[in-house]
Amino acid sequence: MTKLGKDDMGYEKASDAIRASYDRLGLKYIDLFLIHFPNPDEGVTAATWKALEEAKDSGIVRSIGVSNFMRGDLKELLENSRIKPVVNQLEINPFNLMEEVDDFGYDNNIMTMAYSPLAKGRALEDGKVMKIAEKYNKTPAQIILRWAVQRDLIPIPKTKDADRMKENLDLFDFSLTDEELERITRIKKDSNFVKGHQDHNLGKRIGVDTHNIK
Repeated sequence: MTKLGKDDMGYEKASDAIRASYDRLGLKYIDLFLIHFPNPDEGVTAATWKALEEAKDSGIVRSIGVSNFMRGDLKELLENSRIKPVVNQLEINPFNLMEEVDDFGYDNNIMTMAYSPLAKGRALEDGKVMKIAEKYNKTPAQIILRWAVQRDLIPIPKTKDADRMKENLDLFDFSLTDEELERITRIKKDSNFVKGHQDHNLGKRIGVDTHNIK
């Protein structure tokens, strides 16, 4: 997976950047190429997306998607594209649920990839999470990642440690109950933990199909 930066927006710049990434990586194709952020100038994001569509058509990119797109950004993109994004990468964790945009993506068959799912470690210190972790003999990180998986998210915790990577994948021998999912979801503070991102006060969604929890 790789991304187009803010300086690579626009059709020509994006086309050149995609080709440069492809040549530099030396792969048969790039699995996933994302637009890192939407551009506020009219038409720029759509033109950039056209370059990604053409890269997919040519075979040098297998899948295309976006990152940090809000509901309005996704709606506008869908209205001006041939190929819909397969994924929208967002900062999502129990403190920042991003429910409105997550729900919109779900309704339009766009997967949500959750970066910073552990809220830079803050979620691991919550007493509710620690208690659930003890019940299942799992780490707090595994509980949060399992919570994300059961919400149909693709969590991508950041680590360079091989043992931690293995631990982060050990999520599929247990399931959280609906009540436990709700308890974790109620941790939310509607604030972001990644520098440079705006706070969002969005709707309510927990678990898989349960809505409007207050």
